[in-house]
Amino acid sequence: VPATAGIPLTHRGFASTVGILTGHEDPRKGMGAIQWGSLARGCDTLVCLMAVKTLPELVQRLIQEGRSAATPAAVIERGTWPIQRTVTGTLGSVIRRAQSQQIQPPAILVVGDVVRLRDQLAWFERRALWGLRVLVTRAAAKADFLAQRLEDLGAVAQRLPAIELAPMPRSSRLAQAIRSGGSGSPTTD
Repeated sequence: VPATAGIPLTHRGFASTVGILTGHEDPRKGMGAIQWGSLARGCDTLVCLMAVKTLPELVQRLIQEGRSAATPAAVIERGTWPIQRTVTGTLGSVIRRAQSQQIQPPAILVVGDVVRLRDQLAWFERRALWGLRVLVTRAAAKADFLAQRLEDLGAVAQRLPAIELAPMPRSSRLAQAIRSGGSGSPTTD
């Protein structure tokens, strides 16, 4: 998911370590198993899964445990889907930005200097037809080729076969009328 948003998890110049954690720890575990201090200070890149509903708590805990509020951060909604959205900022601003864009689950939070690479590496959301919905009304047998091409360019292709190609029975009234040239009497051929 981060790669489709133009955010590598590691990068020679920015990050060598990655920590992945849940945004929804089971409350029945008591104190919790997440070592917040170690994660906040010990991992270059953090990826928090299921992060929307607990985003304020996640950010607050990371800052409280030593991560700078100026650390770049991104929230990626519906990653790898044709309706993916990415909001970037810092730990200090990402909550407000995600709320103003009405980011909804499923989404992940990525924290670390690798977020700075998004502007130069993002490709998924920059495809030519990104964000467009296209209705493909070709015959079912021919719709897939066009729909796949549209999707490769970033569009959401909705298939709606409006035509069905089928052989016409020779005995039908229409077939007879066509063979007779519309005169009403069938030709012999």
